[in-house]
Amino acid sequence: MAFLDKLTDIAKNAKSGAEDLVETTKLNSRISEEQKKITRIKQQLGQFIWEQYAAGTEALPQGAVDLCRQIDAANEQIANLNLQINLIKSQANASKAAPTPAAQSEEPAPYGRCFSCGAPLGEGARFCSVCGTAVPQQPVEDPVVDVEEMTPTSRICPNCGQEVSAAANFCNVCGTKLN
Repeated sequence: MAFLDKLTDIAKNAKSGAEDLVETTKLNSRISEEQKKITRIKQQLGQFIWEQYAAGTEALPQGAVDLCRQIDAANEQIANLNLQINLIKSQANASKAAPTPAAQSEEPAPYGRCFSCGAPLGEGARFCSVCGTAVPQQPVEDPVVDVEEMTPTSRICPNCGQEVSAAANFCNVCGTKLN
């Protein structure tokens, strides 16, 4: 009889342990849900502060302004990294296309030559119009194109609206592959 009583006690303890485990799992799940709620609210709070900062609100606490400036710096770093990615992609595309290097003529190239294929660069070019390679550190102006003044040997880039040569394979401002 003592043996059966022991088995009964073990079964009761196991059942009690299982019930405790189920209950603590439920409570841990509720804690996790509340923590996720807090995270969402913090994100909304951060978005609100960011919008206030972007709108130029001066009444923000200095700590919030410092954090927003860190975001500005990170966004600037992202832009620089994206430029590097575009440069790498352009160089890879240029090497895949393996364009025939432009003959280095005696004619001067007033805006320089592409370091990849040697083609002359246009004013303000950020990308070579022959091979699509990015031209490093060239200033970019917003393109203003008067369609009535366009020559029949030019066309408009569908991405940025810049006037490009009809013979160009790539836009020399944004690097978009043309036709």
